[in-house]
Amino acid sequence: MRDVVFTRGGGWIPNVISEDGGLRLMLGAGADANHEPRTFTFPIGEAHLAVIREDLPRHLLLWSAVLPLCEAAGTAGRLDEDAAVALLDPILLSPPEDVDALFRRIRWDRDRLVAHGADVGLLRRGRVCAAMRSATGTPDEKRAQEHRADRRRAERGAVLGPLDAAILRYTGQYAHGATVPRRLPGGGARKTALTFTDDKGAEKKWRKDGRRGASAEFWEFVGARSAADNEVFTIEDEERGEGLQVHFYADSVARVTTVREGKGGADPEYRVEYALVDGLDGYRALVSAFVRGGCAALDPYGPWMSDVAAFERARRERRGAR
Repeated sequence: MRDVVFTRGGGWIPNVISEDGGLRLMLGAGADANHEPRTFTFPIGEAHLAVIREDLPRHLLLWSAVLPLCEAAGTAGRLDEDAAVALLDPILLSPPEDVDALFRRIRWDRDRLVAHGADVGLLRRGRVCAAMRSATGTPDEKRAQEHRADRRRAERGAVLGPLDAAILRYTGQYAHGATVPRRLPGGGARKTALTFTDDKGAEKKWRKDGRRGASAEFWEFVGARSAADNEVFTIEDEERGEGLQVHFYADSVARVTTVREGKGGADPEYRVEYALVDGLDGYRALVSAFVRGGCAALDPYGPWMSDVAAFERARRERRGAR
């Protein structure tokens, strides 16, 4: 028998449950081989529950420290409960300076804390307890996305000026790791060449100098190739390193952005984000937007989710509501 003892509303913040007469912390993280979300639990004590109830920052810090252990469990492995339990007293019951020292030694999920309002500057300086004074129970995923984009830029040695940062935010490209916004008027963002592919390896090229538009050519390609066993189609803009993949079987799409080009034999690094689609009209709107302005033009058609488990859950919830 499993009963919820304490929860901070909806979302993914870990809950405290009672199971077989004992208290356990329960959290969702990662996904299994079938992309179903995984749930992990481990035992806690009454003193830990008391802190979790009263101290949101400590609750979030514990979550941040446990997430890498869930990640290490992979798609089928078991959570290292001993390692998780060993985090309880140092994070929940120790003075702030000891918590700060612990976080300098362990792996932890910085993005979770940033999404929940942590002060980024204090996090960088290792003052995690002070950084969490501004924490909120409601996450701001856009804030976490921009933080990840800033980190990727720093890794590449790129620094944004105030004007570039403002333009990237205005055009919806900031969170995608872009560095120098294109300041091309009107038709400057139009595509000159696109590649269409399907799940069977067929390919078709579209060029701007042709008589028909890209959207019309893509839907003609889909009409000719679509079948019960061929329901995934992709539009790729090789010049920009962007793509849109439609999944007719799943009422969804994925937008793919090249974060880092492959050099010296290394594979390129991509960001993949998923969104639900409502019918054929929804697919047509997304395709037209991508043809006009690439991945940045798809922002209004979200929410876009990079977490596969969260996306699969949203898809199941939508199907259950129908």
